[in-house]
Amino acid sequence: MIRNYTSHLLLLGALLVVQHSSLAQNEFFLSPGFGVSYSKARLNKLQASYDSYQTYLDQNFATDPYTADPNWNVTNIIPTLSLQAGLKMDKVMYGAAYIPHFMKQERVVRRESGYGRRFSWREQRHDILIDLGWSGEKVDVYGSVGANFVNFKMVSSTIYPSGLESVTNEFDFNGVFRLFDAGYSLGAGIRVKPLSFLAVDLRYIFSSDVLPGENNSVIDDETALSDDSFARTPGTSQYPQDYTQPLSLDNEINPDFRRSYVQLTLHYFWRYEK
Repeated sequence: MIRNYTSHLLLLGALLVVQHSSLAQNEFFLSPGFGVSYSKARLNKLQASYDSYQTYLDQNFATDPYTADPNWNVTNIIPTLSLQAGLKMDKVMYGAAYIPHFMKQERVVRRESGYGRRFSWREQRHDILIDLGWSGEKVDVYGSVGANFVNFKMVSSTIYPSGLESVTNEFDFNGVFRLFDAGYSLGAGIRVKPLSFLAVDLRYIFSSDVLPGENNSVIDDETALSDDSFARTPGTSQYPQDYTQPLSLDNEINPDFRRSYVQLTLHYFWRYEK
């Protein structure tokens, strides 16, 4: 499905370019850039899981009180990269953009005895977009449609009183839990070109958790966060949605980690006119 969706986007872009190929004053541009993004995510399942781990400690280690970091942040300010290329044909702009986002958060829960647990959550998100819009001498305005491809990873490790940490299968909650997911992306932006070689791009991106035709309510169990290590005890490879319940396919986190961004990027804007 991912491959078909991407090929349809590329075909649409090619048809639009061919349609306007007879226009005069064609311009090709290539634009690498660096900037900053304000991002907001839906992480409610991870937040509920983190809360349930503290409830698990309350129930099973009542005589060993703990301190815990605040729950997962749903907003982040992160540095970002961008690579854009496209064609300007008179006042019409066709482009493609590759925008990666890399995020990491850590949380620690530490008991009075010295034992504890570290959670490390990472997202590697890649948005591939087709841009279409109006292009002037100093300003471009465009809309975007495309797809996102995301690798998620949760590392859950035991902390010993000595400070050593372990992710081995001696505890069911240890592990490196991974997941790949894909979805559609939509957006819009404005590009200001104050100099011939410089552009400032302000872009909004909605990066969903599903592809067209998918439904979150029927996502396969295979798409859950899991640790597929052969060393794990059978039935314990799922990252738990509720630590107070047994590990099983009914107690796992399926992907619904959508994000949205407002991104400001400074671009080196190289162009070639024909």
